[in-house]
Amino acid sequence: MESFKPTSFKDALLCADPMEIVSSPTSTSAPRLPETGVDVIASVDILKKIWMTPYSKSSLSIAVHRLGQTIVLSEPEEKPTVKNMIQKYADSLHLSDPTQVTPLTWLEAWLDNVMANVPELAFSCHDKSVVQGYELLSAADLSGETPAFDPQVAQQNGIAVLRYLLSNCKEDPGVYWLYKSAGEGKISLFDLSTASKKPPLGESPLPLVVRACAHEQFARLILNNEEELDLTSESNNVQGTGLDIGSVCQDPAPLLQTTTTRISSKLAAVHHVSQAIKSTQKLQGDIRQWLRTSKLDKKVWNLILLLGESYLSLGQAYKDNGQFPQALDTVKLACSTYGSMPHKYEETLFVSTLYTSFSLQSKSFPMQSESFSVIEDLKGACDVSLREELSSRRLFWAKVWLLVGEVYVFEYESKQVHGKSTNQGEKQNLSPLELPSEVAEEVERLEKKLAPSDRCGSCALFNCNCVAHIRKAKAKKLTDKARGGIFKYVNKSKKDDAESNLRAALYCFEETERALEKVTRGCNELQGVVRRKMWVWNEVGRIHLSSKNLKKAEDAYANAIEACRKMSDYASMILIIVNMAFTRRNLAEEMVLKMESKRNNKARKEAVGTTISEYCCSLRFYLEAKKEIDLAIEKSILIPEELKSKVYTELGMTYVLLGRILVKEDTTVPAALLSDHSSVDPLSASDLIQKTKSLYKSLGEVRNKYTGAAYRQLALYLYEQCCLRRREGSAPSLEEANQYALMADAMWDTSMGRYGPENYPSEFVEVLIERTDLSLSLPRQANTVLESALSRFLEGRHISKEDELSKKFWTQLQKILKQMLAFSVVAGESKTVKLKKLYLTSLKPTSQSTSDLNAMHLTWTSEA
Repeated sequence: MESFKPTSFKDALLCADPMEIVSSPTSTSAPRLPETGVDVIASVDILKKIWMTPYSKSSLSIAVHRLGQTIVLSEPEEKPTVKNMIQKYADSLHLSDPTQVTPLTWLEAWLDNVMANVPELAFSCHDKSVVQGYELLSAADLSGETPAFDPQVAQQNGIAVLRYLLSNCKEDPGVYWLYKSAGEGKISLFDLSTASKKPPLGESPLPLVVRACAHEQFARLILNNEEELDLTSESNNVQGTGLDIGSVCQDPAPLLQTTTTRISSKLAAVHHVSQAIKSTQKLQGDIRQWLRTSKLDKKVWNLILLLGESYLSLGQAYKDNGQFPQALDTVKLACSTYGSMPHKYEETLFVSTLYTSFSLQSKSFPMQSESFSVIEDLKGACDVSLREELSSRRLFWAKVWLLVGEVYVFEYESKQVHGKSTNQGEKQNLSPLELPSEVAEEVERLEKKLAPSDRCGSCALFNCNCVAHIRKAKAKKLTDKARGGIFKYVNKSKKDDAESNLRAALYCFEETERALEKVTRGCNELQGVVRRKMWVWNEVGRIHLSSKNLKKAEDAYANAIEACRKMSDYASMILIIVNMAFTRRNLAEEMVLKMESKRNNKARKEAVGTTISEYCCSLRFYLEAKKEIDLAIEKSILIPEELKSKVYTELGMTYVLLGRILVKEDTTVPAALLSDHSSVDPLSASDLIQKTKSLYKSLGEVRNKYTGAAYRQLALYLYEQCCLRRREGSAPSLEEANQYALMADAMWDTSMGRYGPENYPSEFVEVLIERTDLSLSLPRQANTVLESALSRFLEGRHISKEDELSKKFWTQLQKILKQMLAFSVVAGESKTVKLKKLYLTSLKPTSQSTSDLNAMHLTWTSEA
């Protein structure tokens, strides 16, 4: 289409009454254009001129072209071209001389922000080219309390002008002139169709060019927008804040019939890119008249890569909505499309949408619980210089592998929760996505031209990220099932067990990590992939643990620990190590039962050796966990106090359990077996008890239940030592037995203090009974010990639950009272009457409650 100037408009006819410029608000609601099915395409600069007319005294001169269902606005002096039709992003930084700032300055700045949907403006003032400072203003602040302009007036006037054009530009094709003289308050529209010959529709490629550009820009808007857009057929328009500048596509996108808004928006992106390719394809008939074929091919190359990213974005939406089979099918189409094109065209790099949309944050990945932190998005975090050559391709493949890996994880989760995979018949009755025939033709045409034979020997793609990336000069086309690389994983195998899904996820995450290594230098996002690998390895360990395959389980846990170490995630690392330690200790306790059942001396000896070995293995893990805690504290890394105390108490408990075995078997363990380099001598049970006491002392009053249990184990160990020495019978042994008895009683006393009758009644009663066993086993002259035992038993009156006062409790109380009564009768003590009364009360089957204990306590403590 030729350019024209106002001087050629001498024969122009006024085609409608002049329009009054809006000078005051006519309504409070946001103005909108009517649904006419006609597209309005214009540059931002032209739209700004229209919106500013209520406040501008300048003249207005705009050329208007009606071509089919499209109205194009351009400067009269310029020839409408692809470059002129593509909207530019508004500038969000303005540099101004304070003496030259006018209401139009603020209005233009406000329009820049509103049309680009930018919420804030950085305004810089300078004096004689010296910057005086910066100020950050919101769009609302630009008008202020005493506004230099009324946003409502500007918006209503702009929409009124567009309505004026839609109502009066009826000729197809038609040429019009929108004009306002300087200082006038009216806008006139002139019909130039009588002043210039109407060209046949086929002579100008402009409608197809602008349509292709509009479709592409709208697709990029969708893909770059993290928020969900309203893209139903009733509102499929490009909209800013209160602005409606016309429908981008002539017909509603046919793929928008879905219940999920996010899926709808991504389907719309696919549709718009496909439409852009179709529009460009129709240009090939007469494109050589004004544009070289290579320029068109470059445009198609750009659109095909954009289509690949659009399919990938759609696959992500399917995955987030739990439609895993659809997600994999869509990703396969994305890979086939994107991988068919080189990532560079001559020296031109593809402008990817992934810089704003790529994120390692998954809304529903199972690891995102209170134990695992969420990784930040990639936006703006990486070295910009790395993006230019590598990022576009690597980010695409990183996102592909990440998405497929997460699908396998969710398949595993589904199988764990529901007992079946979504691969077993939950695929919805949706037609598989396919490239439209016209688009497929363009892909095939350009693929043959740009990448005729140089393909990967594994996946048969030209642009891939395979490890080997073996190129074959004449690689024959492979079927989907025969293709390797990513296609091996998007085409799910029949093997669908839990470990297979997790192993597939691991491979995908490793490929994601490999793709990101050169892109995210200096960034945190690589940790997101490492964290996923850690979670998967931990799950693999759990699977092997449940099947009693301890070696494979510990190998998997070791990999999970290594991943934690890469992230300096000490809390998760310690939890995994403690899990391994606990598993080994359970095995040791199982062996204790087997050891007791062995009658054959050789078999029993082997069982004892295995038991000690398992306890030592458990201790090594607990000691490793303690070491990591100490290391984290040195690095000022916060470790939850609950986790620290858990490690310390469980380590102490394991020391005690091993000590009991050493006492019983009268043996020791080499210090090296516990990785204890502080001692070269073998460790005895006493050594282990000293380590335990030191650990518990460092804990203070935290974790009363656990430390109470540990002190209880210490008491039992010391009681066993007491019994052992007493059986020996010699005077020194009896003296040692008494010392052990006193230490055991002290440990039980500490344990009871940690439990308390109100908080842990069951454990409190059990310790009472164990402690009484010691009292009853002592020589008869130790009557004071029995009195102490009675006083402790009467503390049972504070127990909150009466059902914790078991039959064994009352039987033990009766034993104490019986022995004390016997001593009292022989000695002729005055307490005999009290003791008889207490003993008879304890024998009554209707008594035996906390109220009876209260009565017995009053009787015992009374002076009479």
